[in-house]
Amino acid sequence: MNIKTMTCVAFMVTVAFAAAAADKVWIGAGGDGKWSNPANWEGVAAEPALVDGDTVVFTNDSAVTYATENNFEGLSLAAIVALADCTVTVDGQPLTLSGATSGTYKNHCIYNRSTSLTLNVPIIVSKSATIDFNGKSTTLNGDVTLADNVTLKFAHAYAEAGTAS
Repeated sequence: MNIKTMTCVAFMVTVAFAAAAADKVWIGAGGDGKWSNPANWEGVAAEPALVDGDTVVFTNDSAVTYATENNFEGLSLAAIVALADCTVTVDGQPLTLSGATSGTYKNHCIYNRSTSLTLNVPIIVSKSATIDFNGKSTTLNGDVTLADNVTLKFAHAYAEAGTAS
């Protein structure tokens, strides 16, 4: 193989990998709440509906409740984002969050601007990132493991019940 061919192949592999991870917007049209169902995601036509590095986005212009299930074992997302006037609950498998590396949610692993976000799954924040509650109702019901240098942002005063370690 000559140098030009090898360079072209390397470029195509790099572009394909970079395009794989993206913002995936939940629409819930699959009727089952499962993250693996492509019909639940805007513009996703085939499995896998999510890949490692994706940012999961929940948004809606009207009051709506999303009851969802992460049924991917070992999924590692960039971030979970909840926007607008929606109430989101996530059940299922544990999640690893690494923080978005670019775009609107850069350096965030949880970004909550919704009415309510409840994560009933264990969360591992694997890199230095920001968890931004913005004064919204955010409930983390599973074990939470934080990497060094994780920033917690609150827009309003908060009360802590129990202990933190």
